[in-house]
Amino acid sequence: MMQRIYSIQRSNIQAALALMPELQTVVGDNPIMAVLPTVAANMEEMVITYYFDSVEHFSCWSDGRSGRHEFQQIVTKASSFGTLKRSRVMVTID
Repeated sequence: MMQRIYSIQRSNIQAALALMPELQTVVGDNPIMAVLPTVAANMEEMVITYYFDSVEHFSCWSDGRSGRHEFQQIVTKASSFGTLKRSRVMVTID
């Protein structure tokens, strides 16, 4: 899975969440999810998680879609609501 962690003011959450259907269209069949804390030290954080079947699947997606104009447009829109603080890829180890 890939996670993009944004710093976002609570007043911008609805506008940012409104981008999710557009993001899903660009991402395709891969599931995505937005997560907001209910109790945390930092309440001004939103995590967008992209799910992939494997590291290879992520790599193919990253090579083919993450650089596409449509994806970059959404990233630019999202930056008007919050600031990308970090991004990471996590792998399940069996």
